[in-house]
Amino acid sequence: MSRTHRFSDDCVQQEREIRTLHWNYELIRSQVKTKVPIVLIVTGLESYQPETEDWWRVNERTISKLGMTFVGHACITTATMADPMFVQRRTQSYNAVCKLIEQCHPSNNHTGPSLLFRKTASNNHPKVAIIGQARAGKSSLVNLIAGENVAVKTMHKG
Repeated sequence: MSRTHRFSDDCVQQEREIRTLHWNYELIRSQVKTKVPIVLIVTGLESYQPETEDWWRVNERTISKLGMTFVGHACITTATMADPMFVQRRTQSYNAVCKLIEQCHPSNNHTGPSLLFRKTASNNHPKVAIIGQARAGKSSLVNLIAGENVAVKTMHKG
């Protein structure tokens, strides 16, 4: 496949992903209104060059034009490969997600309960909603945050 066709295929895939993100965003926003801040964590950026954060710089304007606003974002990889580049990126990803959680913690002057750290009276565990397409990296994100394999990953869609 020529570079031109590959670039075109990448653009089509990216458009599809942004449309899906917008659909999910509108669905979530319609349910929570402004009661809960929404964050964006972009996964699957293992080979995004030069840095995973560049995904945000490339897509931020499109996201904004579609009316999507987030209280924070993290562009990450959850890959567990042994290559030093992936180990470094996974560590950076873990730190980015932890920083995002810290920023959204209700004790950090947020109005209303935080999506990532809304506590219940009955326990001290956070309530978290992770939404995305099949095989988008939801379980891998949970495992990254936990530091171990606590969420089952499936090999099939659905």
